[in-house]
Amino acid sequence: MEKLREAVIHFELYRLLKNCLVLEGYFDVEPEKSGADLVLTRKVDGQDKNLMVIEVKSARNRFSAYDSKAKEQAKTYADRLDADYCAVTNGHIIWLFKRPHKDYGHYRFELNEECVKRFLNDLFEMINGEREGLSLPKAPSIEEIARSTNNFAETIRKVLETLNGQHNFRLEIEDKGKTHMFYLSVGKFKRLLRLGIPHTQTIENKPFVDIRINALKRRLGVENVKKMLNELSKIPGFEWVKNYNIKREFIWKYLTPPEQANMRKLEQELTSWLLKLSTPSN
Repeated sequence: MEKLREAVIHFELYRLLKNCLVLEGYFDVEPEKSGADLVLTRKVDGQDKNLMVIEVKSARNRFSAYDSKAKEQAKTYADRLDADYCAVTNGHIIWLFKRPHKDYGHYRFELNEECVKRFLNDLFEMINGEREGLSLPKAPSIEEIARSTNNFAETIRKVLETLNGQHNFRLEIEDKGKTHMFYLSVGKFKRLLRLGIPHTQTIENKPFVDIRINALKRRLGVENVKKMLNELSKIPGFEWVKNYNIKREFIWKYLTPPEQANMRKLEQELTSWLLKLSTPSN
């Protein structure tokens, strides 16, 4: 996924909507209207009627289009502008809902003319009562993402617990506030990997993992650590590692498993990667 900034997505979506709506004649889109990012309007008896508020989020956070705060923000603007429909998008996913309580869920979305035309056509048919929801492909629900994230975190925990007491591995477990903490030490690498699993998981409150790389650099050297992190980045769910600055003391990320991630593959490859650190040469 291209990690576009919010301003870039805002501009590109505005441009595409503007170009597509020219063909519709009496529809238009206005940016930054009464605080809302984008507002779709229609001429009714010579007056502009607000139809939809679109809240734009950055694609740097894969789950930004699932943000409940963004949804409430869009609804607040819609109430102010008397617009029936609301949406939150990060240029890859769009969350569509209608005041006051109708939620159509999440759909795949792309910043290109074909997708935007399809979205607008569906929207106009919905407004006219000709369809219920979009024809765009469905994206995973919040509940589905929460389940996959939980499976992902539990698989990592299984790896840490299985290695505990073997090959110079030592696992420390503690409750820290509202989070279960798991610290894995590997020989002289104290608390090299840390896994945090919240007692209650939500789309905003997710498990996280961090890796302390200063100790690795001191014992293995920068080039060897780069090689190790590159290998780690090929394991399902750890692709983010490759993009982090090697000069940092540690690197961390909220767990974001790729869709259709193979948990068996994750378990095998993460175990293998950690075992390399436990060899006598390290």
